[in-house]
Amino acid sequence: MGHVEPAFGNAVVSDHQVFNSWGVNGDTPSAFRVHPNPRASAETLPDTVLNGYTWSNLPSGTLLTFTVDCVYPDGDVRGASFQARTTGPLGPPPATRAPSGLHVATYANETAALAWTNNARYDKVLLRWGVGAPDDSQTDLPGNSTRRDVGGLTSSHAYVFQVKALQSEGPHDYTAWTKIHWQAPVTWKFRSANFRDRYLRHRNWLGELTPPDQPADDFRFTLLDRGGDQVALQSVNYPDRCLRHQDFRIKLQGPAGAGDRTWVDDSTFHLVDGLADAGGVSLRSKNFPDRYLRHRDFKLYLEPAGDPTARADATFYRSN
Repeated sequence: MGHVEPAFGNAVVSDHQVFNSWGVNGDTPSAFRVHPNPRASAETLPDTVLNGYTWSNLPSGTLLTFTVDCVYPDGDVRGASFQARTTGPLGPPPATRAPSGLHVATYANETAALAWTNNARYDKVLLRWGVGAPDDSQTDLPGNSTRRDVGGLTSSHAYVFQVKALQSEGPHDYTAWTKIHWQAPVTWKFRSANFRDRYLRHRNWLGELTPPDQPADDFRFTLLDRGGDQVALQSVNYPDRCLRHQDFRIKLQGPAGAGDRTWVDDSTFHLVDGLADAGGVSLRSKNFPDRYLRHRDFKLYLEPAGDPTARADATFYRSN
């Protein structure tokens, strides 16, 4: 029998597509390799039993050359080509309508919630992502998908996300990639200066100082820029809430509604050098500038820091 090239049947043509089948009168190849269209790189068909392929998204009224390779287990490749002219008046391929508006809707618990808009009917959607380049991971999604959670992301790392889709109508082909670059926010932990095994955290919506525990994200905060040296401590796992003072107790709360200025002021702190150690940091209230975030009995309060104990209680070391 031996290694032979494919033998083509009669091509079936339309304005923007060409279909052809082939047979192999010799040894069975391990795969067939085709060019999706004459302008693209080759791809390997997943199933050698199919012995047929539709070339899509082609210019109309144009004579084109199509190639199929038989790839054999020993690495030998035997290829053959055929020509076919698409029907209709001479013209470019129809435009594919790619998904648009790809963005990170929310980020919490090391998970980015991706969202996009579908601009056509799709058979399936392909999402791909990675650090620096979108080639670490990918997943196939149903054609009506417009959201996907991607977990296991790392603070401060720069990611690339891409989405494309296989169209159901018109040119039955993949759209172009829609791509975004996105950097995971830098998050911080705050270790007590005088209880080195304990960290600032929220629990049951109150601020506390405890040893590391689960869930780990209770101890992590994103510093929101409030202008100058002013910041807000946004919860990583409840990103709609920040640490704020209320009746001089530190709580984890969100605004009561749009324009809640009291919440904004109560959750804004000046990030200053540590009162007990300039190598650390202290958090001074914006609207009560004589008071600092401090721990007492391992709970967090907003209080003056006029003595050495209070200054140590109000000093923290931050780390990633």
